Amino acid sequence: MAQELPAAWHPLFDHPEPNYVITPAVCEFWSVVTTVPIAGMLIMFQAFRMNFGWRVKVLSVWVFTMYCCACFSHASLITPAFRVTVGLVASQGCFVFSQYSYLVSLQLGNISEPIAVVLEAIIVAAVALIPQQLGARGGHLSLGVIQTPPVFLGLLAAGHIHGYHKVLVYDKLIASGRLLLFAMALSFLEYYLWDAPPSVLPIFGGFPLVHVTIHVVEQIGIYMYALSVCILDAGEMGRVLTFAPDPFLGIVPMVVEDAQMQPLNVLGCNGSKGIKRKYSDSGDLEIDQTPAKQRKLVGGAEWIPVVNVSVLLDPEVRKNHPEFNKNLHELYPDAGVIRVLGEKSCFLVKSRRLVRQILKDEANFSSHPWPDGRVIALNTMTGSKHALVKKLLMKFYSPAVASSFKPHFQNGIMENLRPDKGKSFCAVTWAGRLHMAGALRVLGGKEAESIASSPEMLDQFVQMNDDMVKLVAPLGGIGKPAPGLWPSFAFLKGLVRALPPLLGLMRRIGFGQTYAIMRPELNLYQGPCFPRTGTRQHPQLLPEVPRYFAILDDLLTGTPRDSPRGEATTCLDALRDAEADGLLSRAECLGVLVQMMVNMTTRNAFLNALHRLAEDKELCTTLRADRTKIKAFLHEVLRVDTPLQRTPKRALQNTHLDGTFIPKGSTVLLLLGAANMSPEGCGGDPSQFCPFGGSGSNDKKESLVTFGPGSRQCLGQHLVMMEMESIVEFVLDNAPNLAVDGPTMRVHDVDVGNFGWSTLNLVF
Repeated sequence: MAQELPAAWHPLFDHPEPNYVITPAVCEFWSVVTTVPIAGMLIMFQAFRMNFGWRVKVLSVWVFTMYCCACFSHASLITPAFRVTVGLVASQGCFVFSQYSYLVSLQLGNISEPIAVVLEAIIVAAVALIPQQLGARGGHLSLGVIQTPPVFLGLLAAGHIHGYHKVLVYDKLIASGRLLLFAMALSFLEYYLWDAPPSVLPIFGGFPLVHVTIHVVEQIGIYMYALSVCILDAGEMGRVLTFAPDPFLGIVPMVVEDAQMQPLNVLGCNGSKGIKRKYSDSGDLEIDQTPAKQRKLVGGAEWIPVVNVSVLLDPEVRKNHPEFNKNLHELYPDAGVIRVLGEKSCFLVKSRRLVRQILKDEANFSSHPWPDGRVIALNTMTGSKHALVKKLLMKFYSPAVASSFKPHFQNGIMENLRPDKGKSFCAVTWAGRLHMAGALRVLGGKEAESIASSPEMLDQFVQMNDDMVKLVAPLGGIGKPAPGLWPSFAFLKGLVRALPPLLGLMRRIGFGQTYAIMRPELNLYQGPCFPRTGTRQHPQLLPEVPRYFAILDDLLTGTPRDSPRGEATTCLDALRDAEADGLLSRAECLGVLVQMMVNMTTRNAFLNALHRLAEDKELCTTLRADRTKIKAFLHEVLRVDTPLQRTPKRALQNTHLDGTFIPKGSTVLLLLGAANMSPEGCGGDPSQFCPFGGSGSNDKKESLVTFGPGSRQCLGQHLVMMEMESIVEFVLDNAPNLAVDGPTMRVHDVDVGNFGWSTLNLVF
C-alpha cells in the first residue's frame, strides 16, 4: 500500500501515482525514472560538441534544466518546483516560436521579441495563478492547460518554415509537434481517469501507465523538436545538417554535418589583390571550385550560394567594392541570387536582369526596408505617395531645367567655390559643397540662395546630412548588431542630450509630426528581423536629428513664397502647396527635403570621376581633345565605380527568384554595382574600366542601373549628370596638372552601400 502523506500536506501537483512505494526517499519513483534528463543531456552534448549558435546552446541548457526541475519535482512534490518546471516547459516553446518562426519574425518584424516578452509574462502569471483555481486536482490539470498553447504555437511555427529548411526539418518538426500534442491529450485523459485503470495498473504497487507514457512521449518529442531547431539555426549560419543514427547509440537519431555539402562560408577580397576566400571549420583558406549546378542538399533541395554577413560589413570590402563584385561574378557565374548568412532571411541579387525586374516590381517588392512605414525619404514612400511627389517636383529636375541651370552652376557656384590653383585642397569638401549648393539653388528661395553662397553654411549642411545618413543606415541593407553594455551608457547620454532639441522641434511642428519623423520605438530598438539603424552605433549624433529637421523646417516655412498660391515656381513652394492641400504632411515634406539634399552618394560620384582623371593623364588628354567623349567617360565611371553599390528591397509576398524561394518579409539586397558589371549581354571583361569601347561595357547603356529604372528612378539624375559634366569640363580647362596629393581613404565606416572617398586631396 502507498504510504499516506501528512494530513496537513496536500501537494498541489500530486499525480495519481502511489507515493513512497519503491523507496521512502522518492515520492513518485516511476515519474522520476522517466524524467531523468536524457533528452536534455543529449541535446546539450550535441549543441556544444558541434558548436551551434548561442540560441541553440541556450535552448539545450534550458531543456536540460527543465528536466532536472521535473525530476526534482516528482521526487519531492514541492509545489514551487513544479511551478518552475511548468514555466520552463511553456517558455522554451515561446522562445523558439519568436526566434525561428517566419510567421512571427518576418511578418511581425521587430515586434516579435516584444511579443515573446508579453507571452512570457502571460505564462508566468498562468503558472502562478491558474493551478490553485482549478480545484483539488488543479495542479495536474494546469499542466495541460498551460503547456498546450505553447506546443500548438510550436506546431504552427513548423508550418511556416520555408526554403530548403522545409525539406530538411519540416517532417521532423511536424512529427515532434504532434507527439507533444498527443502527450497533452493524454494528460487530459489522465485527469479524468485519475487512479482508475488503465491510468494506474495494479502492479508494482500501482504503476502509473498513462503518466509514464506522457513522460516518454514528451522526451522523444522534445528531443526531436530540439534537433530540428539545431538544423534550422545551423542553416542560418550556412551549415548543412541532417538526421542520422548515432554511431555509438545506434537507432538514437543525432544531427550530422556532411563536409561535401557545405556551401561557401565566406567570400571577400584582400585590398586590390582580389583573393577569393573560403574558410573551413579549421580556419584554413580554401577555394571552392564545385560548380553551383552540381551542388545539391539533402532531400533534393537546390544548393544556394552564400556570402557571410561579416563580409558585407568588412571595411576592406567596402573600400574595394568593385573587386568584390568581380569576385562574386567569377565565383558564382550562374547564380543570380545569393543568400546572406548571419542575417535573418536576407538575399543578395547580382544579376542585371533580376535587379531591373525587382526595381520595377512594386507588387512584390517594397523600396522601404522596414515594414512599419517610418518616414525616411522620398524613395521609401508608398508607390502612390511617391508618384504624387514626383509629379509635383519632376518639372524642377527635368533635363531642360538641368541644362538651363548649367551656366549658373559653372559660372556662379563653381567660380565661387574655386580651389586655389597649385595648392592642395580637400576634394571631398569641395565636391560636397558643389552638390549641396546646386541642390539648394534648385530648391529655390532667398534663404536657400544665401546658404548656397556661404562655404561655412554649406559645410554645416553637408555634415548634418552625413550625420542623418549614418543614423538612418543601413540603406545598404544590413547593419552591425547593437554594441555591448558599456557603449549603452553613451547611448543613454546621447538620448539625454537629444531631449532639448527634440522638445524644440516638437514646439515647432507638433507632437504628431515629430513622432512621425523620430519613431523612437522603431529607431532606438534594434530587433533581429530587419536592417538595424545606426542609432546604437552613433549615439553622439542623436541630438543632430531634431536640429537638422528644425533647420529644414526653417527652410520650408521661413522663406517667403516666390509665386502666388497654386502657381509654384520652386520646389519649396510646391511642397508648401502640397501640405496646405493635405496631400503631404509636414513630416513627409521634411523627409522629401532630406532626399533632395542627400550629398554622400552624388559627392562620391564626383570624386570617383576626379580620381580617375587624376590617375590617368592619357585619359585627360583624350577628353581635352574630344569633349564629346565626356558622357561616355562618366557613364563608365557610374558603371564600374557605382557610387551606390547596393540598395535594399523588402519582399511583400512569398515569391521565387530564379528558383530560390524568398519568404515574405525578407530583405532583398540589390547589388547595383555588381549588376552594372554583370557579363549579361556584354562582350569582353565587364569589370574593366574602358570608357571608349573595347570591353563591351558600353554596348548596353540602357541597362545601367545606377539611377534605378522604373518609377523609382532617381529624381535628380539629370541634375547630377549636369554637375558631373560641369566638373569634368572645369578640371580639363583649369587643372592641366591635376594630381592626387597625399594618402587617400575610401568610405568604409557607413553602411549605406556607398563607394567613394572619405580622404582625397587634389592639386590643380
